[in-house]
Amino acid sequence: MRRVGEKILVWLGLLLQFALIFILGVIAPFLNDKSFKKDIVKDVKREVSSDQLSNSQIHNIVSSLNQWIIYLIGIAIVVAIIALLAALFINKFPKTTGGIFIILAIVVVISFNWIATICWLIAGIMLIVRNRKKANKKARTRR
Repeated sequence: MRRVGEKILVWLGLLLQFALIFILGVIAPFLNDKSFKKDIVKDVKREVSSDQLSNSQIHNIVSSLNQWIIYLIGIAIVVAIIALLAALFINKFPKTTGGIFIILAIVVVISFNWIATICWLIAGIMLIVRNRKKANKKARTRR
């Protein structure tokens, strides 16, 4: 069985996942720059009244943002590797890879990569629901 629809959704999700890794990789170095941090702190101070947040709280938020970006890069890389390996075995183990893609879709929700999440969730459901034997019987009768 060819499973073209599933493959398209999986590779589209992978492409978007690699784009996310690239974008986060570009953003991460800027968050370590002191002048960039000062600009962010200035913007936050301007937007939020001084009653709500103190300077130390704002600095903690900016520091945790940097840690969060690095955490997201790590998750995105691991998910991309697992998805790439699972994409190679779609035809051999469709039910297993379908389950893997559903789990990966749930994990990717954390990184706010919504389109990849939807693609992998739909592909996973399609891989699990489609019956391989019926499709093979139909293909044999057409010949």
